[in-house]
Amino acid sequence: MSSSCISAMPISTPAGSVARMNDRPLHGIRVLDLTRVLAGPHAARMLCDLGAEVIKVEPPEGDITRTTWPRANSISSYFAQQNVGKRCISIDLDHTAGRELLLQLVDRCDVVIENFRPGVMDRLGLGWATLHARNPRLIYAHATGFGPRGPEATHPAMDQMGIARSGLMMAVGESGQPPQQIAGGIADQMSGFMLAYGVLAALVARERHGVGQQVDVSQLGSMAALQGLNLSSRLMMGAAFPRVARSDSGNPLWNHYRCADERWIALGMA
Repeated sequence: MSSSCISAMPISTPAGSVARMNDRPLHGIRVLDLTRVLAGPHAARMLCDLGAEVIKVEPPEGDITRTTWPRANSISSYFAQQNVGKRCISIDLDHTAGRELLLQLVDRCDVVIENFRPGVMDRLGLGWATLHARNPRLIYAHATGFGPRGPEATHPAMDQMGIARSGLMMAVGESGQPPQQIAGGIADQMSGFMLAYGVLAALVARERHGVGQQVDVSQLGSMAALQGLNLSSRLMMGAAFPRVARSDSGNPLWNHYRCADERWIALGMA
């Protein structure tokens, strides 16, 4: 078990910046980030941007995204973008000493975020009931693929699944085209935004009622929220918004065009 700090991407602190950082709304809130890859790290990154102190807990070999492409000067831009500003520590949760160290950190934190499959943290002796008993003001946030209950609760989920199952693949492109690939981790990052949103609500509730609570956000639920207009149209009208070809646009000023220099221009004049 290693408890040595690993250098993340440090925050630049030019003159006068310390005062601005201390003015951010979550200054003084400490977050323990047990998440991996994208959805969970993105949620913790949002809280970090709002001023929280985020301690990222990685396995001894480090987060898998530390070596993910693309890299610049041996640094993964994927890892850097999601973890900038966090403090990192390596803890082996498979060992008793590692779990005890984590519990000591929990005692000093306001928020714990994790995105293991349901049941993993309980098997490690680090689930909601255990942590809440140690720290009743703790907010325990869990990012899942399909929610904490139901036939798919234990299934893992990657970004591709959220984009496909939410219908977003059929909301882009033109009529008659097959489902479209969408790059950039849209579903995972949407889950991260929603999880951060839930944590903020729980922090407000704690200020009002004095106790912490459990927050669960699923990738599929987050993408359903993103697709809210399409889903409402399908449920109420029987059909989702149609995909319209550029050549069939009823308004030439609500379209996009290839220019003579081979670059594209988009017009949004409704």
